[in-house]
Amino acid sequence: MVLWVFVLVFLAGLSLFQAIYLVVMARQGGIALRTALERLRGGAVLEPQPAVRRRRRGWQAVLERAIERLRPYGSRVAPDDTAQRLVWAGLRMDVDRFGAIRLLCTAAGGLAGLLFLGPLLGSVLAAVFLAVLGAAVGWAGPDLWLTSRVRARHRDIDRELPTWVDALANTVAADVPLEVALDRVRAELPGVVSSVLVIANRSRYAGQTLEDGLEWAAEQLGHPDVRKVVSQIIRSRETGTPMAQGLREIGRTLRTQRRERAREISGRLSVAMIFPLVLFVLPVTLLFLGYPALVTLMRGLLSAS
Repeated sequence: MVLWVFVLVFLAGLSLFQAIYLVVMARQGGIALRTALERLRGGAVLEPQPAVRRRRRGWQAVLERAIERLRPYGSRVAPDDTAQRLVWAGLRMDVDRFGAIRLLCTAAGGLAGLLFLGPLLGSVLAAVFLAVLGAAVGWAGPDLWLTSRVRARHRDIDRELPTWVDALANTVAADVPLEVALDRVRAELPGVVSSVLVIANRSRYAGQTLEDGLEWAAEQLGHPDVRKVVSQIIRSRETGTPMAQGLREIGRTLRTQRRERAREISGRLSVAMIFPLVLFVLPVTLLFLGYPALVTLMRGLLSAS
């Protein structure tokens, strides 16, 4: 009984959190849209109320103080590859801050399970169990969030890179220097790939070569296909071979790989649908098919008795 109550409370909490998150995001999106429309019309821009701003700043200050107090212990609880994943996710955050946020989420999850969800069940053992579960969720949550950010950025790169490579190949084929071509492609195709590679292009003003900047961009993005493109560009500049031809070949390869990944994902989805089909749809179908025969059989047995 306690297990079912816990499952219901957990699902209700998740639903409530998702509903609050959707409402807050929708409200922020509505405020941003109204602000943009007012700016276009030249009217007065809606600003948050002073009390709301003060309350928000107060909460932010409290969280910042807590994070700063936990910073000395942050590197001890962060995984070894955290620094690299933070770079791949495009986050301007150091390992100490991420570890401090992880400790803060662990404490918040444990306290939420102990003080809020535990009293609902009326059992000390259930409260302790929920506290441990909340702490575990708070411990794993930031790491899972960071992993999802890295995967989301890599999905953006998968979507942008073939078009970006084709645009760069066409621009270079028109005898445009590579430095100018990178800026032109950035203006036509803004995105993750263009923004990082333009920074690499402009790093030559700081005394670096373009090759060093491109290698830095490949490390920042952490995507194997970007490394292939950068290697092809550097190889073409060093050997003097036509760059446009090599880039077009890579673009065709990337599009072929994307089609193969789409087929693979569709095949996995068809296999993944078997479990909910057998668990949810098939029993209901059998119930509807067998219910008339079962009712007839029961009536026959009752009339015979």
